[in-house]
Amino acid sequence: MKKVGLYFGSFNPIHVGHLIIADYFASSALLDEVILVVSPHNPLKNSSELATFEDRWEMTQIALKNHPALSCSDVEASLPLPSFTINTLDFFRKKNPQNTYHVIMGQDSLESLHLWKDYRRIIEEFGIIVFPRKTPSDKLSEEFIHPHIVFEKDAPRLDISSTSIRSDIRAHRSIRYRVVPEVEEYIQSKGLYK
Repeated sequence: MKKVGLYFGSFNPIHVGHLIIADYFASSALLDEVILVVSPHNPLKNSSELATFEDRWEMTQIALKNHPALSCSDVEASLPLPSFTINTLDFFRKKNPQNTYHVIMGQDSLESLHLWKDYRRIIEEFGIIVFPRKTPSDKLSEEFIHPHIVFEKDAPRLDISSTSIRSDIRAHRSIRYRVVPEVEEYIQSKGLYK
């Protein structure tokens, strides 16, 4: 039996912050494996700046190419839209029932968890591992204290976002060191986010 962390995201584009968090959990005692799940479209997010799924999937594969402890999945592209996390979790559990699955998310996502489809099932049947965002809060608010929600306060705090990367691309500013070089080359070659 493996303890598998599923790190969901648009990865629009994938950046080193995503990789640092995924790597941290892949090497922690909490999990045996981390899979980055590329989402076609988050129902709670605006899709106007979203690169195509194919481009985001390709960039994610490129970013993980040299990292044996991390993998990625495009399963949500074949599941019904919109992409609901609970449906993807059910898919993984049905495919590999011997594993346990846990959602990895930032503290800001946890605060909107009550808007997610079947969020109580996600907590009860799968569990959530939360990493802190840049705001210095070392504890969860009382409403999120639950035995199946683990707050990993020692996880790296990073101030890197896909939003700021897209903004800098539009403004012709450098994104070097925030994305892996091969992803930067892909973005430039495809003219993404301009």
